[in-house]
Amino acid sequence: MVWMKEKIRELSLEKSSIFEEQKSGALDKMVVINEEIDGLMKKAVEDLQKLDLKSLLENLQQKIFTCYDTESNAFEKLNSIIVPGNLECGLSTPGS
Repeated sequence: MVWMKEKIRELSLEKSSIFEEQKSGALDKMVVINEEIDGLMKKAVEDLQKLDLKSLLENLQQKIFTCYDTESNAFEKLNSIIVPGNLECGLSTPGS
């Protein structure tokens, strides 16, 4: 799987270089590279579909929930500090 990522990156850089040079036949070369990238992407999707990602996704979901809770708490704390008229922290409101 890692080799596919590296190959796709390499092909993308090559395609960018070809585009920037604007030499004769650049479009044809870019089309060929796009076809190769598309093939690698389809292969990557097939490989990923064969893997059991349930435990990984459950772990990821839990981390997202934890991050959401942390961000929500931080937002609530910041909101309580930055309320118009609450200047205890030394912040001023617009127009004051």
